[in-house]
Amino acid sequence: RILITGEAARGKTTFACALKGRLELPVYSTDTYLWKVKFREQHDIAHAQAVMKDIYQQDEWIVEGTTKELIEGGIDRADIIFYFEFGGIWSQWIAIIRRYFVREEDSFGSMLRLLRHVVYKRYRIGYMLSLIHISEPTRRS
Repeated sequence: RILITGEAARGKTTFACALKGRLELPVYSTDTYLWKVKFREQHDIAHAQAVMKDIYQQDEWIVEGTTKELIEGGIDRADIIFYFEFGGIWSQWIAIIRRYFVREEDSFGSMLRLLRHVVYKRYRIGYMLSLIHISEPTRRS
């Protein structure tokens, strides 16, 4: 059971797909269960949490995503947790803009909303952010 989380546009999905190819495990993205329309219209968060809870009860999975409410249920069940982050806001913005030109499903408006969201989240503008902090790795037998 592998949980991949971190900042937007850091390569979580790409990494999860690469692991899927090598390990032959099912991959789940929290975005699939969170968004009806990406970065515009959300599904009901309680329903998304219930779906993720069912996924986390499986014996094998790779879950990738950034939404705290959807990844926190997998922290205790994960055997391995990867956290991906950028050194600074500019490198993250460049990655988001580059990704826009590669992904057909991304719209210009959703890219702009994500750029704004990244600034708000990084600098805690307009809302309180509670972070999940993993202090040291744990080993399970």
